[in-house]
Amino acid sequence: MKLDRDRDNQQWLLDWIVKTTGRVINFAYDQRIVPPEVKSYRMIPRVMEKVARHYETIARAAEVAGHGKTARELYWNAVEHYREAQHSIFEDDNPEKIYLHGKLLECFEGVMRHADHPIERVEIRSRGATSRACSICCPAARKARWRCSALPERLGRKFGGLTAVQRGPG
Repeated sequence: MKLDRDRDNQQWLLDWIVKTTGRVINFAYDQRIVPPEVKSYRMIPRVMEKVARHYETIARAAEVAGHGKTARELYWNAVEHYREAQHSIFEDDNPEKIYLHGKLLECFEGVMRHADHPIERVEIRSRGATSRACSICCPAARKARWRCSALPERLGRKFGGLTAVQRGPG
């Protein structure tokens, strides 16, 4: 039995907010997250994937040309756009969401290849569940600190050790 909720018929409101603010969450902030061409919530995956693919293509060219730092930054931009694209699909196990998440992981491999410090994939087991994560190892660090996010320019520079926990496409 499907229950009808009052919010089910309010997609227009979310579409309007995304169109006017350019944000998917935290609507009070001024900075746009999605490009102005996004007019509804359903457009987000398609438009963000297009932007991410553009960054990824330029990153691959920079990598071939031997510009590692530029490639890393461009791969990171692609990661962020693929993340936004897959994040706006609510349905678990959606083929498009799985594809976008796979592209996100593929681009993060590019970030890992060009990082200033080694980045390793690790698995964290807790209470019978396993989470994937990335551990950023800084050789000169004295202490390790654990964080849940990373910025490309500061990968491991600011913190002694950094682990970014990675959630799957669900």
